[in-house]
Amino acid sequence: MRAAFWIFLAVVSVVFELMTKINAIIQTPNRDIEVWNLVQYSQYWIKTIAVVLILTVFYRKSSTIVSLMDQLNVSQSHYADDNKIHRPEGLKEYYKTGCLLMVLAIYTCTMTTTKVLSLISLASDATASIKLFGIEANIFGKEVVKYVTRDCTEPIRLLCSGYIGLLLCRFSTGLAVESRKLLQQHASNCPAGHLGVLTRTDICSAWKAREAALIMSRTIQEECGSLLLGILLADVLCLNASFANFLSPILPQVPYQAEDYARNCAQIILYFMSAYTLTSGLIRLDDIDAQGHEKLQKKEDLGLPLFMLESSCFQTRAVAPCIAGCGPVTRVTVFSVLGILVTFFCFMMDQVGRGQEKNDRSILPSYNSSCST
Repeated sequence: MRAAFWIFLAVVSVVFELMTKINAIIQTPNRDIEVWNLVQYSQYWIKTIAVVLILTVFYRKSSTIVSLMDQLNVSQSHYADDNKIHRPEGLKEYYKTGCLLMVLAIYTCTMTTTKVLSLISLASDATASIKLFGIEANIFGKEVVKYVTRDCTEPIRLLCSGYIGLLLCRFSTGLAVESRKLLQQHASNCPAGHLGVLTRTDICSAWKAREAALIMSRTIQEECGSLLLGILLADVLCLNASFANFLSPILPQVPYQAEDYARNCAQIILYFMSAYTLTSGLIRLDDIDAQGHEKLQKKEDLGLPLFMLESSCFQTRAVAPCIAGCGPVTRVTVFSVLGILVTFFCFMMDQVGRGQEKNDRSILPSYNSSCST
């Protein structure tokens, strides 16, 4: 019931945003529509649609995601008891959880405070209204609806991506790294100056742990691949729209106040945190593949068993889940996406500047003619 309630609010937000934006386009005088205008008109309904899709998919996959988390907990305790392996990486989960809750608190406090200030200013003019498809609508009520449907559903979306991020973090600090830890544990038990020869028992233990990690990776990719793709794609689109909001003060006809800056910054922090919780776990898993392969190549063995372990479990198979359309997420992937965002933002800045120059040139002749008369 709780999930259905939040999904219902998100759907109401989508319908409300579509109605208001279509109404704004109808009432806007005819002029050249540019890319920046399209981003501005579409940003809020894109954000609300993203919330609906993420909440719906997460709700449908919730039982599977919880089951995967339970499996990781069981396997982590099993290997910890059998091998007595110390886990300092477990602190990363607490760090990521703390960052997520802090961002959630910042976003909620910022949105609530700025909205209350806006409502106080609107309360002084109770007759203020707008036309929505010919129907008089009170601006005060409109702002309340926007806060309840939009600003209250965005944090739930962050919790969804945060839980997936914690799942990846637990996988990367537990089952995914067991094979490498077993190899390191064997090396630490060897005499100083001795490279160590892996026995068949050592190889079988590492092989078993690696196979379990590969199976878990494939399960995560099959069950959560669409959710990972949807969240990351939504974060990129929402970040692009939020960056475009900073271009509003350039245009004198678009009022922009301190509350708008605060709300926009809070939204950007929210989207960055959502993307960080996922990409950090995916990058960590990619690093585990590279480090495990490197450790394996430094070992001496009896010959064939270790070669088979390396060729079948490390060279052609990876524990990092692949995202549809872009493969495994690496640091190169993240920097490439950031570069695209910066490039597109510069393009919109140039377009807004050219549009402003065009308006100035059109205003100047009318000003000169009025002065001459």
